[in-house]
Amino acid sequence: MKTRRLYLFKQLGFGALAISAVCGRLEAAKATPMNVLFIAVDDLRPELGCYGQTHIKSPNIDALAKKGVLFERAYCQFSHCAPSRASLLSGSRPGSRKTTEDLPAYFKNNGYYCEAMGKVYHGSFSSDNHDNPAAWSVPTWYPPPQFYFSEAGIAEAKKRFTQQAKKLGIPVDEWSNHVVKGYATEAPSVADEIPRDGQIAVCAVQDLQELKSRQPFFLALGFMGTHLPFIAPKKYWDLYPAEQITFPDNRYAPHGAPDFSLIPTFELGQYSDLGDIQSNEVTAKRLVHGYYACVSYVDAQIGKVFDEVDRLGLRENTVVVLWGDNGWKLGEHHAWSKFSNYENDTRVPVVISVPGMKTAGSRTVALVELVDLYPTLCELTGLPVPANLEGTSMAPLLANPGRPWKQAVFSEMTRKVTGGSGSKSDGKGYAIRTDRYRMVLWAKQENTNQQLPKNGVQPDDIVAVELYDHGKDPGENINCANNPEYADVIRDLKEKLYAGWKLAVPDKQ
Repeated sequence: MKTRRLYLFKQLGFGALAISAVCGRLEAAKATPMNVLFIAVDDLRPELGCYGQTHIKSPNIDALAKKGVLFERAYCQFSHCAPSRASLLSGSRPGSRKTTEDLPAYFKNNGYYCEAMGKVYHGSFSSDNHDNPAAWSVPTWYPPPQFYFSEAGIAEAKKRFTQQAKKLGIPVDEWSNHVVKGYATEAPSVADEIPRDGQIAVCAVQDLQELKSRQPFFLALGFMGTHLPFIAPKKYWDLYPAEQITFPDNRYAPHGAPDFSLIPTFELGQYSDLGDIQSNEVTAKRLVHGYYACVSYVDAQIGKVFDEVDRLGLRENTVVVLWGDNGWKLGEHHAWSKFSNYENDTRVPVVISVPGMKTAGSRTVALVELVDLYPTLCELTGLPVPANLEGTSMAPLLANPGRPWKQAVFSEMTRKVTGGSGSKSDGKGYAIRTDRYRMVLWAKQENTNQQLPKNGVQPDDIVAVELYDHGKDPGENINCANNPEYADVIRDLKEKLYAGWKLAVPDKQ
């Protein structure tokens, strides 16, 4: 084993130096490779205590940030669960599946025991889920699909299911075996262990006791509580007095943005108790309240896992990474949910903790992407980084959070776009985010799975351009693409966008 590890570090070259710099010792090459605790949280905004949002109670994630490096400006590649997770787990950007093995499969095939609980891939509770069974040593465990626990919530779910059962050809009495969406929020008086995320935490705590003898392990936990419907035990709602819930200042669409850039309510239409949320402040406040409660509930479940990691003495040999798959709008831009190219949708929390790291408690403003996590975890655990990954290892930032880094990060979004004739076509919005600007190039696209090729979008294909100056407008409220003062900026950003992610990668020296 020792000989093999030495060989791996020779292959890594810079990677071995990065691990040494991060950990402050050469013990990273010890006989037992480091474990990985990989924590995904659905629709998690960087609205947490450790991100300076003191109105949110997230003590356990905050504690992780004190033991690791917090990434202030991390971005997903597509602000929707399935494509965002597919990109991260494959190490490829949307529309490009160049890797031969997904992240957990690569670890499994390199001697790790790999296990998943909850939503890691875009899993569902049916047989037709988007998991990758080949990635895991045992089948992924999902908690039962039931959302609702109060009498009213259960009754509404049964009612909704009864209305749909005939169409689906499903017996009405089987409603509890299916995901049924009734109310958008619920505050049941139940124990933490009853809702899905509580069950995941219980199973993870039990599993860690066994995993201690199966090291090295890669344990992936997918917490779902911050995804609609917002359901958390009542005590977490009580953490946030309703009269203290506030709304964002920019409850309007960006001035000058194309009307197709936003889908104001997106998935909210699936729930029965919202009505016209755009004009009902009581309902809107309930949604914000529910989201905050769910953040604190998920945080508490994560804390139980951390406590067990510490109790078992695993922290000293386990890399911990926590990430959100996409952002979420809580009324910003007169919209809710995700599914756009804006900062609220694409910016996500990322925290990485490595045993013995010198920089624990630091934060970095470097631009990073979720697609970077695959190579990062390879480098931190001493595995060779596959050559065809489309991200950049963040290990150097863990050693030196203030060092120069990427010039830009990239995301995209599919949409029906409106051209000059007024007709709608399949299209994509290609976004580039630099230190100061966000530009979105909306273009017609016959094949919406196609990546933006270098110089591949012709002027006739572009139907709209958005430009936001974060130096003056951090809320992205004014599209200044048509302002002649920004002509050179747009020209420069288009060149960078066409050149693509490879030319935005930093020099590792």
